[in-house]
Amino acid sequence: MYSDAKGETKERFLKHLTNEQIKAINRVFHVGPGMFWRAAKGKAWLNLPSEFRQGELDFEE
Repeated sequence: MYSDAKGETKERFLKHLTNEQIKAINRVFHVGPGMFWRAAKGKAWLNLPSEFRQGELDFEE
């Protein structure tokens, strides 16, 4: 989707998005499709969630 957003106008990008793609943008980036397009163009910055890391448990006896 990033390359589509970067290479298209906002109107064309939004027009061709599927509902599944819109849901994916919302779920992964926590923004709407318009803000995703702006970020792909370099006109906005996204506060991306930090990478999930599994912690270690202490099993010392």
